[in-house]
Amino acid sequence: MKKQMVMAFMALTAMVSISEAAVSGESVMSAREDNKMGAYVAIGRPFPQLLGFNVAYNVNDRIRVNVGHGEMSVATGFGFDGQNLTVSEAKLTTIGLGAEYFFTDWAMRPTAGLSISQNTYSGPEGGLSVNGVGASGTLLVANAGFDYQSKGGFNLGLGLQNIVAGNAGGGGFYLAGGYFF
Repeated sequence: MKKQMVMAFMALTAMVSISEAAVSGESVMSAREDNKMGAYVAIGRPFPQLLGFNVAYNVNDRIRVNVGHGEMSVATGFGFDGQNLTVSEAKLTTIGLGAEYFFTDWAMRPTAGLSISQNTYSGPEGGLSVNGVGASGTLLVANAGFDYQSKGGFNLGLGLQNIVAGNAGGGGFYLAGGYFF
């Protein structure tokens, strides 16, 4: 169901973008052209992390590439041998690389993208699951949402994402805020 919603959103925004391009014959330099390099903190990016740090580059007015890192760990057990306290933990580390396409020339633009994330899990089996991912592996994730970037460089993005290939299933939302210069 989520995959169909993402695909329908991408098709709708593509049609809006094509019709807008046909109507307007000129291009104005946007905030994404003025402020190409940026960094942002995001809930849900890189997927499946709850919180991640990302660096991005606006290739042009329509395309952005990004790389991100996130890490989540929880204590899974405690032990005491009379002298020392030991704590075992489960940890999921994610490195993500992605690209997004911006539709329309609006300040708040519809966007669709793909990312690939490499997840490394350490700990007991079943000790940690983040957004449906609890094992090492590679995921291909599709996203659709909205992105705002001001002339001053402030950036805000939000949307939905879903795993389209990999060793897990699931999806969720993302919310990102940062600055481009």
